[in-house]
Amino acid sequence: MLELIYSTSRAGAETFAWREPFAAISITDPGSRPASLHQASLIARCDLQFWDVERGEIDVFDPAMARRALTFVRNDCAGATLLLVHCEAGISRSTAMANSLGRIHAIDVRHQNALFLDPNPLVARLLAEQAML
Repeated sequence: MLELIYSTSRAGAETFAWREPFAAISITDPGSRPASLHQASLIARCDLQFWDVERGEIDVFDPAMARRALTFVRNDCAGATLLLVHCEAGISRSTAMANSLGRIHAIDVRHQNALFLDPNPLVARLLAEQAML
């Protein structure tokens, strides 16, 4: 059962250490290589690629991605105690995702870059909307 959601940067995620089973939502820029998450205690992973923008025509966070993240938490994270959420810098996309999922599922949230948060409003809005359906 998830007890904590933790947001960080790509570099933070690639060096992340957690002894108990954990799951990860890996957010990367379109066209970039997947993050290297090879920790032995990683039990589930959801990869999303979208730009850190609030509007655009291609490669932006959309309702299908929001549903995918919500479904992942609901269906694939049961055996995990922590959900790691990362994006490239750990400031906008991952913090919006972590905060929103924490509110939706009533789970505590912590951020590695707590002094530099700038949650992406599109990510927050679409997760909240899709959670209500």
